[in-house]
Amino acid sequence: MLSQKAILNTIPYGIIITDADLRLELVNQWLISRLGEAFTLSPGSFLEDQFPELRERGITAVFELVKQSRQAFTISTRIHKHFIKLSSNPDTGLESMPQSTTIVPIFESEKLKNFLVIIQDVTDRVITEIDLQSEIHKLSILHEIDRAISTLDLDACLNIIVEQTVNIFSASFSAVFIKKDGVLSCVAEFGDKSKSGKKTDQHRMVDWCFEHKRTSLIRDTFIETDLTPVISTTRSMMASPMINHQNCFGVLVIESEQPEVFNWYDLELLEGLAARSAVAISNARYFVESEHSRAYLKAINDFTGDIIFTVDTDLKLTSANAGWDHFAVEKFGEEWHSTNCIGKYLLDAFPEEVKNKWKEITSQLLSGELNLYREDIPWSRSNGDYWYNQYCSIMRDSSEKIIGLIFTLRDITQRKLAENQLQSTNYRLEILLNSTRLMSQHQHNTDAMVKSISRHISESYQAYFVIYF
Repeated sequence: MLSQKAILNTIPYGIIITDADLRLELVNQWLISRLGEAFTLSPGSFLEDQFPELRERGITAVFELVKQSRQAFTISTRIHKHFIKLSSNPDTGLESMPQSTTIVPIFESEKLKNFLVIIQDVTDRVITEIDLQSEIHKLSILHEIDRAISTLDLDACLNIIVEQTVNIFSASFSAVFIKKDGVLSCVAEFGDKSKSGKKTDQHRMVDWCFEHKRTSLIRDTFIETDLTPVISTTRSMMASPMINHQNCFGVLVIESEQPEVFNWYDLELLEGLAARSAVAISNARYFVESEHSRAYLKAINDFTGDIIFTVDTDLKLTSANAGWDHFAVEKFGEEWHSTNCIGKYLLDAFPEEVKNKWKEITSQLLSGELNLYREDIPWSRSNGDYWYNQYCSIMRDSSEKIIGLIFTLRDITQRKLAENQLQSTNYRLEILLNSTRLMSQHQHNTDAMVKSISRHISESYQAYFVIYF
């Protein structure tokens, strides 16, 4: 049967056994192998003499607490990262091995006989906690960035990005490069120029990052000289492409005058920051373009003199031009001015007698049953009667989905008046021709001719009697 010591030496964590007076009795092989060759075990020596750091850090007082409470006690890893300082695996990047230590009192016939100290390597748990904390920290930073750059003002968005980047990484300089007319140009920068030196003519770091669509980290520009920085005095730098919908349109670069400042975690954080910045910049650019397009279209719509307005699929007004304002305010009231009516249900402005008609028409248009509806509508205004030619057609997006309706009303009053005048003239000409024809038929009978012409004129003009002189 294996001895007690042999069994303890097979356990995959540290074991220390002392007597009640803290004299060493046993240290297992797992702990001895990690204490190194310089360590010499002296059985019978006091624990704090063998490991002086325990006295210096006040840990020996814990044994008295265990003795008095007669219960096992686990030393807090937040206060004491280790029981005895042991070397950590170099790959972990930790200064020393993190440990979880439990002190167990062993009684025999109600009398304290030994202390059992169990030392466990918790490196994996600590690394997991560090990774989790780093991830939380990164997400917190990115969330703050999201809030900061949630503006549709393009210039403000760019300035916030470079300022926040410098602050997050405690760097000397940050810049955003965007491709314009085939050339990568610096559109925003932030940094202390008095310390940062001069901007270089070539930015091979930025060019490489944009061309390969990959992040890049240079720990020391004196050692890695292939990719030149933006600022001449830079010693370490990072860059990340800004990509939105698989389109790389720029680069976010961060530089420091100190070497070995940035690490791979920082590069990962910068990559996330660049991705969010790309979305924010794209949104701001789209907004600027849409505002330009909207202003351009509004100017055209106002210039035509037509009444133009649009609604969404719920028949709520989404836009209206200047012609609408003159029309709607006089016909429906001030509440239907374009500054007040956007978002209102269009049919609320219509008289009750035509609401059902327009519900049916708009329903057929929005369902695709009709592509276009047209009619001429009269309108009695304070300065006379008017006629409008009304068109209503479907609006579709790039995927051909129906997104609303556009209404156009064109003033055709002059055309209507011309048509009425033409009809009246034609009518008079027709009477004249008919009268001439009757006169030729009854040229030898004056009474018959007069009676026939009088009857024809009376019927044509719906007159009660006709008098000839």
